Amino acid sequence: MFEGIYTAVVTPFNANEKVDFESLIKILKYQSESEITGVVILGSTAEEKSLTLSEKIKIIKCAVKYVKNKEIIVGISCANLNEAIKTLKIYDKYQIHGYLLGTPYYVKPTQCGLFEYFSKIAVMTQKNICLYTVPSRTGCSILPETVAKLSQIKNIIALKDATGDVDYAKNVLKTAKNGFKVLCGNDNLFLDYLKLGASGCISVVSNVFPNLLVNVQKNFAHNIEKSSRMFKKYSDFLDCLSLESNPIVIKYVLSKFKFCSSVMRLPLTEIENSNKILVDSNLKRLIAEKNMQKTAKN
Repeated sequence: MFEGIYTAVVTPFNANEKVDFESLIKILKYQSESEITGVVILGSTAEEKSLTLSEKIKIIKCAVKYVKNKEIIVGISCANLNEAIKTLKIYDKYQIHGYLLGTPYYVKPTQCGLFEYFSKIAVMTQKNICLYTVPSRTGCSILPETVAKLSQIKNIIALKDATGDVDYAKNVLKTAKNGFKVLCGNDNLFLDYLKLGASGCISVVSNVFPNLLVNVQKNFAHNIEKSSRMFKKYSDFLDCLSLESNPIVIKYVLSKFKFCSSVMRLPLTEIENSNKILVDSNLKRLIAEKNMQKTAKN
């Protein structure tokens, strides 16, 4: 578990900002037909903070029904322990495979507080947990020595690292115990993380190109140069995904491929026109290259 590529699935909205379940089903079926390991729902890419509990439960039920032969990971991000445990107990009733457990946002806990927080949540479930450190969103990070202590808890088995700091990931892999895994949390750094020994990626780009990073990882095992060339072709496009707060850009891209609308819930807004131009130019180049490759094969 927590090896390979997991898609951080968006939450589609219609023009009235209601959850668009028809589009969500289309996205989940598309992911099920790909070579990814699993999906992550209710993460930051899913605009989880703008969803009601009722909507979250309906999304979980939708994933359980339509995601076939893939792991289903559910995100939990709460500012206090009681809320996190209450949420977990609700989600634990469904046929999901594990949790992506984020650091508490805004409150800026100490490392001691983080250890107590995660360890107390872990004993409340038999499902496996992937920790999630993303200091740009939450204001705090789990230090490698704290991760090492948490890795000794049986069902805390992985970390999604969205620090953007390769040295941080290197230290976690060096100090964590029991075969603890690190998943890259930034698509544009995936190749660097593979070189460190990361087990996979929780990906945004795989909403549209689910097999891209799968193929990069497959080739990396026996042909690093080929893997690097594959990754480089997409590097400019991957950089575009962070032009604005996630998931603004990927929702725009999904709308271009007719998967869903680009509608966001405030305070997030749709992509700026100047950034559309950059994204469109990169997409045009990638599609042209793919068409050339198809022609060459034929």
